[in-house]
Amino acid sequence: MGDTIYGDKLKSLRDIWRDRFPIKLFKEATPQDLQWKYTKLMKNRYYNDLRRNVKIIGTWDDHDYGLNDGCKTYKHKKESQGLFLDFIGESPNSPRRKQEGVYTSHLFGTGNNKVNFILLDVRYHKDPWNKGKEILGEAQWSKCIVAHYFLHFLKEYFGY
Repeated sequence: MGDTIYGDKLKSLRDIWRDRFPIKLFKEATPQDLQWKYTKLMKNRYYNDLRRNVKIIGTWDDHDYGLNDGCKTYKHKKESQGLFLDFIGESPNSPRRKQEGVYTSHLFGTGNNKVNFILLDVRYHKDPWNKGKEILGEAQWSKCIVAHYFLHFLKEYFGY
C-alpha cells in the first residue's frame, strides 16, 4: 500500500548543492528518527482502530527502511529491521528477528478458501543502483520462499 512512515528526511538546498552529483534529495534516517516516527504513528487513533480490528502483516519499502531508494549499504538496516518488526507487532520469538530482512508469508483461510500473502524484502540485500542486479539476497532465494510457497500451492490445490 505504500510506505508506513517516511523515516528519511529531505536534504536542505544547501546540502543538495554541496553534494552535487549524483543528486540525492534525502538524508538517511537514524534509528532514533525511525523510532520517533513509529511512536508517533502508534499514537494515531485511526491506526489504533485498525490494529484492534485487523491482523497487521507487512514488509517495508524504501522510506520506512530508512532511505529513499535504500539498499544493502544502509548502515542502520539491522536496527531498522528490529524497529519495523516491533512496530507491526511481530513476536519477540519470530524467525523474522533472526534473519537478515523482513520477508515472510502468511496463509489465511480454511479449506478451499485460502490465500497466501508472500511478503518479499526488496531493500535489505538490494545492490546499489547500477552496481549489480541483486534484489532479494541469497537467503531469500536459498530458502526458495517464492518457489516453495508456489509449489506448495500447486501441490495442495491441484495435486502437482
